Amino acid sequence: MDKMLFPHWVQRVSLAVFILDYIAMMVFVFRSVYNDVATSKALEFGLLIVLFISIFCCVFSREKREDEYISKMRLQSVAIVAAIAFLVAIVMNIINLAKLYDGPDDLEMYNIRMFRNGNFIIQMAVLYFIVFKIKVRR
Repeated sequence: MDKMLFPHWVQRVSLAVFILDYIAMMVFVFRSVYNDVATSKALEFGLLIVLFISIFCCVFSREKREDEYISKMRLQSVAIVAAIAFLVAIVMNIINLAKLYDGPDDLEMYNIRMFRNGNFIIQMAVLYFIVFKIKVRR
């Protein structure tokens, strides 16, 4: 497992890139910088690719002190996040099937937005990073 991880400095750089890219995406989304749809889609796609790469570089990088305990924490963090992801998917599907809400298909649109463009994958990767860091700091 140790040979599959990036050096520790990659974690710091990719975390900084992730934060800056996330801020850029929020500015782009809330301000609608471009009126041209093609340019807008291309910019959104580019920012999402950078977001994917940066969070996965952050997740797959070593800690300063990498040992068996850290490997155990990685495995436990993956199990926790997998369980949360599974539960979220089940709950969203149950709500969609039962249609337990009134009004237009707002929840259905939320589900589509939540799972489109890999947003769910990014959210779970961020959740993994947070859970792992909390477990390591204890």
